[in-house]
Amino acid sequence: MAKYKAERGCEECGIRDPRVLDLHHRNGEEKDQAVSQMVARAGWAAITKEMEKCEVLCANCHRIRHSEESAAAGLLRAS
Repeated sequence: MAKYKAERGCEECGIRDPRVLDLHHRNGEEKDQAVSQMVARAGWAAITKEMEKCEVLCANCHRIRHSEESAAAGLLRAS
């Protein structure tokens, strides 16, 4: 998975260090479960299928994205 994330890099800022890269579901309604939770108990085919629903974001861009999505949904104010 580290190789997968590093090859793609953060779709927002371009960083390619897999230690800080996350998988973010493009559409939360299509999310079956978090990929990180699948690693210990699902097969690679299921993990790959779930990863295809995601974009790669660094930790900072991922937090920003969630904040923007929450603000758009009226759950919090954007800063």
